[in-house]
Amino acid sequence: MKLKSESSISGLLCLALVSAIASFPQTLALASTIPEPLSQLSDSALEQAQEPNPLFLVQQNGLYGYMASTGKLVIEPKFDVASSFSQGLAVVVINNKFGYIDFLGKMIIQPQFDWAYRFSEGRAEVGIDGKSGYIDTQGNVVISPQFEDASEFSNGLAAVKLNGKWGYIDTSGSVVIKPQFDKALRFSISGGTPTGIGLAAVLINGKWGYINQSGKMTISPQFNQAGIFSQELAAVQIGQQWGYIDNSGKVIIPPQFEKAFDFSNGFAGVQIGNQWGYIDTKGTTVISPNFEQVGNFSEGLAVVVIGGKYGYIDESGSIVVEPKFDQAFNFDNGLATVQIADRYGYIDTQGNYIWNPTN
Repeated sequence: MKLKSESSISGLLCLALVSAIASFPQTLALASTIPEPLSQLSDSALEQAQEPNPLFLVQQNGLYGYMASTGKLVIEPKFDVASSFSQGLAVVVINNKFGYIDFLGKMIIQPQFDWAYRFSEGRAEVGIDGKSGYIDTQGNVVISPQFEDASEFSNGLAAVKLNGKWGYIDTSGSVVIKPQFDKALRFSISGGTPTGIGLAAVLINGKWGYINQSGKMTISPQFNQAGIFSQELAAVQIGQQWGYIDNSGKVIIPPQFEKAFDFSNGFAGVQIGNQWGYIDTKGTTVISPNFEQVGNFSEGLAVVVIGGKYGYIDESGSIVVEPKFDQAFNFDNGLATVQIADRYGYIDTQGNYIWNPTN
């Protein structure tokens, strides 16, 4: 469900601090719809180049601004709601309207939209009169609002919903794959040599399969749930268990897990019984399932939950930052957002506060 007009502000309030860095990943069991903003943003550290001048979202006295990686305030808190930067711009909300600022805090695209999301491949989804369309980085409407729902561009295509069905458009707005699917996920990001490049999971008659960028069904609909290809593998649910397939549809890691995440930096979080651990791309358990919940590895560290508290482990499974937070998120550009009660702050990879928790 997208953040439409009646829920845009409350939704972005949740998005605001979380989106400053890659968020704690949602389980793939929830990936049966186009990713919502939080889950879209949770992939940003893996899929997009780091911002050349990273700023981090902070909150003071209920308003949002930005700090540098040193903890120095760069843009004074003055926005009702704000998001992280993407392609040099960040979403901000003033008087219930969404616009975009640059790294200096200058309003580049005036607040005018009912909702707005981060830029990807030079396009951002915005809401006008209850419909989704797309703007460019100058604020020009380049794809007119006409869709019931939409997602960000990935590998040149974006999933859009029209007349109750999902299909794909290119950055000019031309329909490349006609709307015909009950649900559709984004295409794998191009770059590197993953064999899963250019495939997207789609739902037809209650089963998930995969199409290529021409719309050809390359892996027939047969899965109860399906994830996005990452490091040549995609997590899929067969029956009640999760395993991993390659881009031909061959099962590489047999279904055996209660839940499974996408691969990141050679690791994937998996649930075995009531506990979480990590496997490698061969399916070998490399970090024993000793955690109540886990996140993806980012910058060599991953969030884990022990005794209801969040901390961080390294790639050997050793605890690096003791579990003491009520919530914690992925590292991005050397910092991670952590939560204590209703206050958010930033820590470095040693667990030192760069920004003490505030609200």
